[in-house]
Amino acid sequence: MVEAQGQITCSGTFGDNIFEDGDFGSGAENIFPTDPKIAPGYIYTHHTPPNDGYYTLTNDMSKWISNHTTWISITDRSNDPQGYMMVVNASEEPGVFYEQTIHDLCPNTIYEFSVDIINIVRRGVPDHILPELEFLIDGEVKHSTGRIPQDETWHKHGFTFSIEPGQTSVTLTLINNAPGGVGNDLALDNITFRPCGAEDGMIDEEILYFCKDDPDARSIPAPAETKEYFIQWQTSLSPEDDWKDTGSINLAELQQDLTRAGTFYYRLMIARTEENLSNPNCRTFSEVITAEVLPVEYETWDTLCQGEEKKFGQMKITEAGDYTENFTSSKGCDSIVTLHLEVVKKIPIEYEFYAADPLCHDSEDGSIQIDAVVGGYPPYRYVVDQDTSFSEAFEHLSAGEKKISILDRFDCRENKSHTLVNPELFLLDSIPDQKIILGETIDLHLKANQTIADLFSKPDLFQDCLNCNPISFLPAQSGEIIIRAENLNGCHSSQSFYIEVDTENLPIAFPNAFSPNRDGINETFDMITPGRLVRNIISVEILDRWGNQIHHISETTGEYTHKLWDGTAQGTPADPGVYAFHCHLELINGERKRFSGEIHLLR
Repeated sequence: MVEAQGQITCSGTFGDNIFEDGDFGSGAENIFPTDPKIAPGYIYTHHTPPNDGYYTLTNDMSKWISNHTTWISITDRSNDPQGYMMVVNASEEPGVFYEQTIHDLCPNTIYEFSVDIINIVRRGVPDHILPELEFLIDGEVKHSTGRIPQDETWHKHGFTFSIEPGQTSVTLTLINNAPGGVGNDLALDNITFRPCGAEDGMIDEEILYFCKDDPDARSIPAPAETKEYFIQWQTSLSPEDDWKDTGSINLAELQQDLTRAGTFYYRLMIARTEENLSNPNCRTFSEVITAEVLPVEYETWDTLCQGEEKKFGQMKITEAGDYTENFTSSKGCDSIVTLHLEVVKKIPIEYEFYAADPLCHDSEDGSIQIDAVVGGYPPYRYVVDQDTSFSEAFEHLSAGEKKISILDRFDCRENKSHTLVNPELFLLDSIPDQKIILGETIDLHLKANQTIADLFSKPDLFQDCLNCNPISFLPAQSGEIIIRAENLNGCHSSQSFYIEVDTENLPIAFPNAFSPNRDGINETFDMITPGRLVRNIISVEILDRWGNQIHHISETTGEYTHKLWDGTAQGTPADPGVYAFHCHLELINGERKRFSGEIHLLR
């Protein structure tokens, strides 16, 4: 579980945790066997899950015989698999659910209190009350958590407080302000009381380096202000070992022993009074200071493959022997290094390799696979250009000459080279811009310098005909078309072109006469237009000379003919003469057009 911060607390140095019972201990039993008597008004139970107003100490909720379906199953908030935590099912009425008194505290000292809290109701379970806690010191509220979110995450809450002059103990009280019943279920762990010191106890450098026998010896400055605090240096063989006092109280600088090389560990005990330095409940500690004394003389052993050359300082060595050279380390120390070099006989290394060129122009998906390695002194290291690996496979390679080497454990090597070929750039032929009248189709025959395996476009022209080439489509509006082609290797090439669609000069016309006399010529009154320009005939109205409607058509969509009138009125042939027409159309671009005129009916 991730830890979330409830409140920023002490930002300086810390002392030891003086409240040892705050982690609730550990044990082999899943439920702590005896009543710890730490929750006034609540009842300790060995039965799981606890009912409202009950609590238990457990090390693993997943081992319970039963649990609420709305609760998560977790272990305590530590690395101890047997560590206990406190699980509380809140009472229906708000009140105290934890109270303890801490003794042997020190006046004139700041303390930090902190605790880990988790809402044990599963994430996403609706309509459950969220816990809301207050922390009191001697009856005074010091911190409120707000509502503990239902996020299956431990949250650390804490605050600092000062001890009054002459005071040596405090009572810590936890109050749950939310009602129980449905929700308000939580777990606690790691209740901690620690003395809180100054930020001056923090150090800037993780390791301080010294040169052995340096005549300009440096000292270690105290990372704490001695005017406001009392300090005592301590040293240890390792950060985890027992610490021992060294030097006098309030020593501002500690001289580092430079007569022997090695790693040394230091820290400061810090307190507000000299007496408090000796009281574990009143003092804090600085971060650990690591001092590294670097030696003057070094010895190193190495091997050289027969026929190879090794650079050592200013020397270039080809033979076995002992060599000494002066160096300056990265930390500025002068050092004398003696190299004991052995030359080993070179045994030829034989191997094969398989190479795959990149699939696309300037791509980095080529590969080299080394195989069947024999000879030399295993184990081997494999090198392609500057890339060294213990694996025989090298991928993500670009085109060009590749230097291939195999090195054995004595750096004897065998070199080869191979050139990965850069494929020809896949290019889709350019497509000229187009200018058409609405209703006209565009025919594209897409070509490229390599086989086209797949086609895409924006907007999609291929949705009704996957990878059609040539492709015929009917643009409804002006705009840019982007065509992307893919070859057999998955390489891409794109071209774009612009289509300008003329929506003003439309090829829509109506004849001025027709003769429905069954001679097969001009038998009907037809609209003259390309077949796909009109999406819908919204309405057609034919009027006689007195304005009476004698024929009407409405909502003709889909595959319709352009016949608007067959020359009849209510099933009877209309008299020859002049008639008016009104035609309302919807075009393929959604635009609507109205046309009117006269038509001569001849017999």
